[in-house]
Amino acid sequence: MCNKCCYMLLLGRIGAEYAAYVTLLMPVIALILSTIFEDYRWTISTGLGVIIVLAGNLVILTPTETLIRAYRRMKRNSTPNNIG
Repeated sequence: MCNKCCYMLLLGRIGAEYAAYVTLLMPVIALILSTIFEDYRWTISTGLGVIIVLAGNLVILTPTETLIRAYRRMKRNSTPNNIG
């Protein structure tokens, strides 16, 4: 019950757009706490899942202009130099 009240408070403060990402990060936080307190053993699939969640959040929360600039920079750096 308390977690629902905290989520509604968060929703009111930062808005639905960003509060939705909290639901994506909660399993990662739960895994970390479980590792510390319950001796949880990570597997490859657990690590891949965490990487996918964090990468997805990075892509979604990064402004579009920044992603476009990074893509153009990577594309420009990946083309071979035609020297003479």
